[in-house]
Formats: sequence, C-alpha cells, structure tokens
Amino acid sequence: MSVIRSRNALVALVALTACGCFNRQLPDPNNAEAGSIDPTALQSDLKGITDLLAVRRSKNEISEAEFTERIVEGANDLVERGKIDKVRDEDAWRYAEVLRAAHLWAKAETYYRQAVKWANANNVKDRHVNDTLHLAQTIANQGRQDEAIVVARSVFNSQPVDAAPILISTRLEIVPPLEGKGKDIDLARLLMDAASIRVKVDRRTPEGRLFVQARTYHVKKALDEAMTLFDKAGKHDEGQEALKLYLQRAY
Repeated sequence: MSVIRSRNALVALVALTACGCFNRQLPDPNNAEAGSIDPTALQSDLKGITDLLAVRRSKNEISEAEFTERIVEGANDLVERGKIDKVRDEDAWRYAEVLRAAHLWAKAETYYRQAVKWANANNVKDRHVNDTLHLAQTIANQGRQDEAIVVARSVFNSQPVDAAPILISTRLEIVPPLEGKGKDIDLARLLMDAASIRVKVDRRTPEGRLFVQARTYHVKKALDEAMTLFDKAGKHDEGQEALKLYLQRAY
C-alpha cells in the first residue's frame, strides 16, 4: 500500500477528512483491481487541501513558504495515491493542474500539451490561454529557456477578453525560474510586452474591479522587475529607452 511521505501532508489530509472536505478513499495504486480516479476528483481534493492551508496561512499558523511547500507535498501524495488509467482530452488540464502543483514538471507538460491541443481544436479560448501559459511554466522549470519564452508569447496576441491571465502568469510563474540564466534581456522585454497587453473585464462586477486594482499593481511590479533585469545585464540605458517607449505607447 502507498504511504503518505510527510507528516505535513498527512496532517493536511487527516484534517480534510475530519472537516468533510476530503471524504473519499483513494484506491491503493498497487492494487490491480482498484478503480481509476477521475481527474476532476483529484483537482477537487487539491482545492480542498489548498483552501485548508490558505485558512492556516491567513491565521499566521504557517508561513508563505510553508504554505507552498505543503501544497507541493499534498499534491504529490494525491498523484501517488490516485490511480489514473486514461485522461480524456477535455479533462487533461485538470490532471495537469495537480501535476503542476506537485512540481512534476515533465509529466505536467505532457498533459498541458494534450489540453492545449484540445482547446485549439474546440476553440475554447480561455482554456487555450491558461493552459498555454501553464505549459510555458512547465517548460521554464525544466530549463528550456527559449522554448518557454516562445510558448508564452504565443498567446500575447489574444483578444482582450481572453488576456486577463497573461501578465500575472508571466510575472509570477514563467519569468522567475528563468532569471539569471543568460536570458534576462529577453525576460525583461517579455515582462514589458505582457504589461502592454490590453485586457477587457467587466468593471461593473466586484471581480472586475478587483482585477483592475490588482493589474495596476502587477503592471508596476513588472516594469520595476524589467528594469532590474536590464540593469543586471548591464543594459541600463537600453532599459530606460524601452521604458520610455512603453510609456509613450501606454499614454
């Protein structure tokens, strides 16, 4: 029988069971007669773990670093304990999300490619954008710098209504694992181009207004980080010129 590898993940799963958030017995992956788990169920279990840990983080019971570490541990336990026979194309992104949370980058890449192919074939724009960005993240975390940048840029021409995830994903998920590895100028320009993308949301809704506020913050941070990358590469003047052009276009 599979064994939960860490006390932290065990505590999380036990707590979820106690509160009714995780009330399903995962099959033993070593049992040939055990049933297969639906990726939707695994994704739901991951959300339960994440929500529980988020509450603990909000109460300062765990740090941000511990929050991230325990999600990775919990996701790995779900992957190990959840038997998956075959993933339908339309559900590939769900299993990929669990693999991504577990930092199983190579395996997640496989399923994100499946998901992107399905989204393209069925013209599902939001899934195409999100899954392509997450595909770029998996590639970045495997050290394939040029490919990750190309894949990320492939959605930069998305329609404004579909473009909301691009800046935040670029800034927080794609650029960080690539920094300091010889591509800092390319990353700086990637950040600036992501910040330039026009986004359309419904400002009449609370979610829309919150997004606009958050985007303002992320645009500023992206520009600051781009200038830092230019400076680290010894290209301060080039960075200032790029910023000047950005501001001219934006205003």
